[in-house]
Amino acid sequence: MINLIFKTVVLTILALATLTLNGCAVFGNSKQLADENWYGVTTAGGVREIKDIKYQEKVRELAFKKLSAQPVEVKVENGAIQGFKGVIQNFDPRRKINYIISNGPEERAFFVPPGGVVEEYLLEGTYTAKAYFRGRFLGTTTFTVGTQIKDYMGKKVHWYIYYDDY
Repeated sequence: MINLIFKTVVLTILALATLTLNGCAVFGNSKQLADENWYGVTTAGGVREIKDIKYQEKVRELAFKKLSAQPVEVKVENGAIQGFKGVIQNFDPRRKINYIISNGPEERAFFVPPGGVVEEYLLEGTYTAKAYFRGRFLGTTTFTVGTQIKDYMGKKVHWYIYYDDY
């Protein structure tokens, strides 16, 4: 009986030592993973799955670095966040456009002169913007305000809307 237990313990130790030195028969060891050396270790599907996982990790890391490198422009008054910077633009050279922003955390209205630009701050959320000229409905759009930076005509903003009647 003791002989059987001894053999089992020795075989278990040998198996663990073999796995530690050589790696798993299916996935290989960490050196093979780092070197992307899959010969005789796994199937083509396993290689594809591992490469997809490594690719997704790299994409997430790059996206995080990009977002953390972008400056967030927020208006703060009396210790309270007033919103993220954005732009409202009217490309029409003749008409003064009324924008009504609603269906979000706050509702606002703006008159933008012909060819004019208004910089404003809105709280984070999804909004609907409607454009009017002398009470006549011109169009609508949905936009999102958040920490992500957008490049609008060379300006770094968190959101933008515009009216163009060309």
